[in-house]
Amino acid sequence: MNYSELLQLAKGWGNFLSDRIIIWRLHCKNTIFEEDEINHANFVKKLLEFDSIKKIIQVGVRGIRSVSNMVFHDKLIQYRGIQDIHKLKKELSLYQGYKFYLSIDLDVIDPAIYPSVDFIIPNGLTVNQLRAMLKLIFKENPVLIGCDLVEGLPEKNHQYVQIPIQILCSVLDLINQNRKY
Repeated sequence: MNYSELLQLAKGWGNFLSDRIIIWRLHCKNTIFEEDEINHANFVKKLLEFDSIKKIIQVGVRGIRSVSNMVFHDKLIQYRGIQDIHKLKKELSLYQGYKFYLSIDLDVIDPAIYPSVDFIIPNGLTVNQLRAMLKLIFKENPVLIGCDLVEGLPEKNHQYVQIPIQILCSVLDLINQNRKY
């Protein structure tokens, strides 16, 4: 995924959603590379330009590729991970009930558990911590309008192919639990 699809969605959200949305981004890096082509390293900066997006809340930040490429913006909130859970719960209460988009980059997981990513940074979340975080997000923001799961490179090692499947199943289960009949 080069994220141009997400940018197209964000352009459309302003046309058919009455409320602004929250983007939950579970990802390990806080960097932007200035390039013309949209990719994983610059799409957040583009998303911050849309009025339809109230906040981008990034969880799992623990690494940068370059200090000169760090991102700071009043619509971007960043947390390291499970150690910031009390701050995250406060953030969740501020945006309770908002529609949300969920972007899960598999490098948010500790590389000791899932090393099949392109940029390995230690001290990430465990799969159970990620599931707990997802439960918190879905509890306060029950209306999911879209989701992506990216950066998994199971071709590096086929034994890790189950982890992205487990995470996707957890998201689908939470969607099902929040369905209104």
